[in-house]
Amino acid sequence: GIQTEVKKLTTTRDAGLGVLEFKPSDTFRVKIDSLYTQYKIDEQQNQTWYQDIGNWDNGEAGGYSNATIMDHDAVGLTANPWTGNIRNVLAAYNQKNSVLSTGLNLDYSGLASWKVTADLAYSKAKRDNFWNALYLDDFGSPFSYDLRGKPSVTVPAGSSAASPETAELGISDWNEGSMLDDEVLSARLDISKHLGGT
Repeated sequence: GIQTEVKKLTTTRDAGLGVLEFKPSDTFRVKIDSLYTQYKIDEQQNQTWYQDIGNWDNGEAGGYSNATIMDHDAVGLTANPWTGNIRNVLAAYNQKNSVLSTGLNLDYSGLASWKVTADLAYSKAKRDNFWNALYLDDFGSPFSYDLRGKPSVTVPAGSSAASPETAELGISDWNEGSMLDDEVLSARLDISKHLGGT
């Protein structure tokens, strides 16, 4: 089949990073860092699908005319009435991603020949995405396409491809999405002693 689309896409990104480091004494150091970022996608999709024009085993050959074949592909043809159908799709895709990552690092060297390092880290990633579509189907309407040069699709006057609101047959919808949450907590303790020597 053939598909045409007009898409409006808006993306926004917000982020923040903070680091705090201090030394209560010459032998003790504390460091805290945090990162948060959020990314949003808002996509409005206005599509038209010219579909159901498969010709397996040449069983639908009588439903086509003016076919142009190049390298075994139909790069142009006319789908006669009741050969395929036109599906007008009014769809929206929304996605939101966010990541929070924070960590605490401690260094202590106040004991002779000893050094203690501790790390504590936490991160959380989240993604929500949804796709919603309204299908307006016009069954049996003829159309033509030509993929040579500048691709084009032509339909007869009054076709629902030009006025989707006229597609009174076959109104349906489709909704799908997913949500993902991922969390990680980690810790590390390192104790070392200098044994001397070279």
